[in-house]
Amino acid sequence: MFATVVPSAPPTGMSSTIRVLVVDDHAVIRAGLRVLLAGMSGLEIVAEAGDGAEALRLVDDIQPDVVIADLSMPVLDGVGLTRALRVRGMANRVLVLTVHDEECRLAPALEAGAAGYLTKSTADVELADAVRAVARGECYPGRGATDHVGRIPDAGSAGRAENFPAPPDRDPRPGPLDWLV
Repeated sequence: MFATVVPSAPPTGMSSTIRVLVVDDHAVIRAGLRVLLAGMSGLEIVAEAGDGAEALRLVDDIQPDVVIADLSMPVLDGVGLTRALRVRGMANRVLVLTVHDEECRLAPALEAGAAGYLTKSTADVELADAVRAVARGECYPGRGATDHVGRIPDAGSAGRAENFPAPPDRDPRPGPLDWLV
């Protein structure tokens, strides 16, 4: 079992703390995210899991605000986890964190209902903004994910690509997902 529930006292007078569940099959990534998020005000890792199936067992008990999930995991991957959480009404709170930035990986995550997509190469810079945006119910297209996100047919309501505003510093040139528009 990879699951770890991180004990914590509820913050005094701070209802704005965002409770995060981290799901990644690599312990070193979970440890790195723990260190990264520990230094960010208003964010708290309440549990960790090594695969999607373990995350599903934890989610009802810990009630995270945001689930940060890797795409490539054994047992149940990030897309499968996102779909399962969608059935529970939580898919709008999934932030996919992955090494993959290819459009063939982005579309299934959005179609499953992920509210954000962030590559691990940009996580050190974007993670706090991404988690906060997803917690607010917004969509977050990470800079490393694609140059331009177009409309993806039949996408899940939370992860509809048309809900993803292009960040202001995006390159206006055509990107790899323009064929979806």
